[in-house]
Amino acid sequence: MNEQNLKPFRPGQCGNPKGRPKKLPELEKICAKVLGAKSGESKISAMEQIIKGLVKVAKKGDTRAAQLVMDRAYGKVKESLKIDSDNKHTFEVNVNFKKDE
Repeated sequence: MNEQNLKPFRPGQCGNPKGRPKKLPELEKICAKVLGAKSGESKISAMEQIIKGLVKVAKKGDTRAAQLVMDRAYGKVKESLKIDSDNKHTFEVNVNFKKDE
């Protein structure tokens, strides 16, 4: 490993000057088109079929499917963590999960 590359950034210097890569706009359009499309004789969209399939699997006891359905329908549960270091100081950390928009 080259130790020279482990220098901290200078004050005012950004570590990622170009920022986060842009999403592919075409990919969003394609997903929307595919997931909203109604297949064959079916009267429901691909997205509805996927959701119904997930719910069906969740009802059979698949906890990952159940968690996914509940997280998407009602949002992820807020989590908190208490750290008690030496009984003199207590730290509480709250974690909120949000969807990127």
